[in-house]
Formats: sequence, C-alpha cells, structure tokens
Amino acid sequence: MNSDEYELPDNAKSDPGEKSPLWEWMDQLKKNNTLVQISVVKGKGVRFSIPGRILGFDSAAEMLTVYHVDEKKVYLLKLNEIDDFITC
Repeated sequence: MNSDEYELPDNAKSDPGEKSPLWEWMDQLKKNNTLVQISVVKGKGVRFSIPGRILGFDSAAEMLTVYHVDEKKVYLLKLNEIDDFITC
C-alpha cells in the first residue's frame, strides 16, 4: 500500500475567486473516493486518528466532513484540528 503526504505550498492562499490548491486537492480526493488517514487534535490535547473518506468540505468555513470507515460514523472537522493527512 502506497502512501503520499501532501504538503501545502506557500502560495496556498489565492484570490477569493479562485480555488486554492488545497481545496482542489480535497475535491479530487472526494471524486476519486480515496482512502485517507487523518490525525486529529481536538481541544485539551485529545488526539485520535480517522481512516476514512472525504464526503465534503466547506472552504468558506474551513470545515471537512469525513466518513470513518471502521466506526461507520461521520465526523465534521475544522482544518486547524488536522495535524497530519496521508492518502492511502
């Protein structure tokens, strides 16, 4: 199983009318139904990992909706809660 880490380029912030590279990449992962491994840090330092698939995202609110494939639950994450993101 190959895994690739994605590093957001320095120029990720773009004009409001354009999609940033991050959101284009998220859209591609969603369309391809790609399995991802997301490391999350919640309040008070609580850490957990989500093996899942991206269901949707809201670029204006910087929120990501992820389906946890093991627990069969849907999680709504803020981008600033994501510590690491690996595609499988």
